[in-house]
Amino acid sequence: MRALFTIAMASMLIHATATLAMEKEPADFRGIPWGAEFEQYRNEMIVLRDEGDVVYYRRTGDVLKINQVDALKVAYRFYKNRFSTGVIQTYGGPIQKSLLETLKGTYGEPLRPRKRIPQYFWDGELAYLVLTCEISSYCVVEFASKPMIQEEQADTGILPGGERQHDKD
Repeated sequence: MRALFTIAMASMLIHATATLAMEKEPADFRGIPWGAEFEQYRNEMIVLRDEGDVVYYRRTGDVLKINQVDALKVAYRFYKNRFSTGVIQTYGGPIQKSLLETLKGTYGEPLRPRKRIPQYFWDGELAYLVLTCEISSYCVVEFASKPMIQEEQADTGILPGGERQHDKD
């Protein structure tokens, strides 16, 4: 999941200047506001992967759907115990079209910067979405808080794609 997140972030930031404004920008992901403290959701969360400052959780009782599209997994990413990103993984193939239409219906038209990779971006003031699909296997939708991702990049010095800030200077 981390590698996919990094790739999506890099692509999104490279093309951010050309992105259309997102309609109905999400202030949260499934009821958890961006930047929310983990402590208030502790009783609902089960650790999927612990990477130190970054921890992925699943939430008990989550409905494995995004509107009418079935999901395989839903994950919640916290950075330093504050909510930064929600991730939904779905089936690929024929589900891709339904998923894209569902997201367009809610957030408006996406930017699709690369034709060879099924990847779509929605950019808002405080959040962004990235849909990435592996044609035959799965799709992943990442809902992310811009301020939280910027804080993480400032803290770690790691830019999208894994490059360190001092390497760019």
